[in-house]
Amino acid sequence: MADFIVSYMNSHDTLVVPGEKCRRGLLVVGTFRSDEVKESDDLMERINYIKQSGKANVTMLTVGELTKVDTTMLISAKLCLPWRHTQELAGLVHGKTGRGNPFFV
Repeated sequence: MADFIVSYMNSHDTLVVPGEKCRRGLLVVGTFRSDEVKESDDLMERINYIKQSGKANVTMLTVGELTKVDTTMLISAKLCLPWRHTQELAGLVHGKTGRGNPFFV
């Protein structure tokens, strides 16, 4: 992803999506584990460069673990079932996904 960001920043081409009017802009969504990336790493340096350039808005969101209740509510909503019917399944999912990792629930 970092290579893509830099190559796009160095390009003056406009991103064109078939069937859409020509638009200027790009949405990039990426994920990384904050405990595995240091401020001095290449990825963080590039993100900071983009922030400091003022040419793009950068928003960083921190996503934490889901509680068992959160997991139950999410599964209940997806299965259109009352939470009392999904508690056992949610407990299994919560345990199997590293205590409610939202990227795997």
